[in-house]
Amino acid sequence: MIVIRWSYHRAIEYYLADHLKLTGSSTIETAQILQYALLPGDLYAPYFQAYLGKDEAALKTFSSETAPKVFKKLETLLVKAGGVYLVNNKLSWADISIFNLLDFFHQQPGNLVAVLEPFTALLSFHKKIASIPQLAEYLKTRPTTFI
Repeated sequence: MIVIRWSYHRAIEYYLADHLKLTGSSTIETAQILQYALLPGDLYAPYFQAYLGKDEAALKTFSSETAPKVFKKLETLLVKAGGVYLVNNKLSWADISIFNLLDFFHQQPGNLVAVLEPFTALLSFHKKIASIPQLAEYLKTRPTTFI
């Protein structure tokens, strides 16, 4: 048995996505998927900086400006792609990564989920991905955490 240890979550995500054939069938498709798979870091970094620093002004800016700006662009791209999946009308790492980002907003303290309310296509997307049977089963039994 080969034991592999990774410390970076994106490496783990990529390994699993590739193993499950969710990373794309061409170089172009893989690049399209990566643009979404890497996007959550653009929101996690400012959120955690504000949240862990207990910076109320930065949290307010994050909720009223930073996150809505990203979600508006993301929703536009989702609708342009057909509203179901982000890349080539099939489930990919992009969808799982963005689902995870949206789910993060649902679980954070301070009513962070309210940021998503104007983005009905993203909320529908979140609900659809959450209904995938294997994912739905996991979501029912996973531990409750906020970070």
